Amino acid sequence: VVSQLEHLAADKGEDDAARNAWFHTQGLRVATTLTKEPRLIENLLEGSVGVAALIEYSQNHERRAWEMFQAITGRHNRLRKATSADPVPAAAAEVAADKTFAKEGAAEVWHDREDRMRYAAAAAQMGARSWVRLGIDWCAQQAKHHFIDGGAVRRALRAAKSRSYAEHGRPPTDEQLAAIVAEAERM
Repeated sequence: VVSQLEHLAADKGEDDAARNAWFHTQGLRVATTLTKEPRLIENLLEGSVGVAALIEYSQNHERRAWEMFQAITGRHNRLRKATSADPVPAAAAEVAADKTFAKEGAAEVWHDREDRMRYAAAAAQMGARSWVRLGIDWCAQQAKHHFIDGGAVRRALRAAKSRSYAEHGRPPTDEQLAAIVAEAERM
């Protein structure tokens, strides 16, 4: 790896500082790429992939990641900006079923088909990542625990007992607890 980097760095001109900086930056790039994708280590050792190809692969990956980031954050920024307007034009209000998109410009943010497609592709790429799937699964588990397995009731009871002790120096009555449970179960 080092000898291939040295050979590539030699093509970067006469300036030692520039060559050293390039060598350092690209060396880190290659090390990071190999750490993230260990399968490439085998390819490198077999000779089917060289350092130049790893650098190009990493640069392409960074470019795609940046484009995905821009697609998602750009859409979110436009939506935030559009939903912060006060007037409610009729066209946007008709398109929107809820008040979030009824503000000026929010519905128009979704009209650009190409932009929607970039956003959808970026969201699909994000959703396919294992850490995202794990996060979604965790959220679903927490919601089930809270809404189905009695977590909301337990929290409501704990809060009511703390409040009762703080205000009255005693636990809530059985009637108060029953009312709290009924209210929590309705949610």
